Amino acid sequence: MTQEESDQSKSDPSVDRDVWSIVKEFRFEAAHRLENHNGKCRRLHGHSYKLEIELARNHLLDNPEAKGMVIDFADVSRIVESQVVDIWDHRFLATDETPVVLLQALGHIEVARLDIPASTAEYIAALVGGILLGTGSMMKDTLRSVTVWETVNSKATWHRY
Repeated sequence: MTQEESDQSKSDPSVDRDVWSIVKEFRFEAAHRLENHNGKCRRLHGHSYKLEIELARNHLLDNPEAKGMVIDFADVSRIVESQVVDIWDHRFLATDETPVVLLQALGHIEVARLDIPASTAEYIAALVGGILLGTGSMMKDTLRSVTVWETVNSKATWHRY
């Protein structure tokens, strides 16, 4: 943008520069292992995962049931819980790298099959973003980022640009 265009957009009231965002948090428990990792993450272990879903728009909704909202928190909860949390909670997160022999050995343990190369926080964040974008226009219009916390001090964020 040139300086002239920038100055014009600052003085033009039709140019909307305001952005509102919300963040909704979700939690689930799951086990995984990183097959090709050289450290202790190669061992079967679990996490108390936290998801942060950030949604934003440059205007607030004006329809009667959601007036003044970016998106109704209840709608976000319904979508994320049904598409991610309820499916992954208290399960083993299996990926493309999970050996079939391990899955057979787990036997009675419930498995959630993730279509990602490895169950790193980075891949999981991107997968959740893709799942949510596939749920319809509500998420397509507002989803900005997904953050996955594996521990209280370790997180990865996928951003939508």
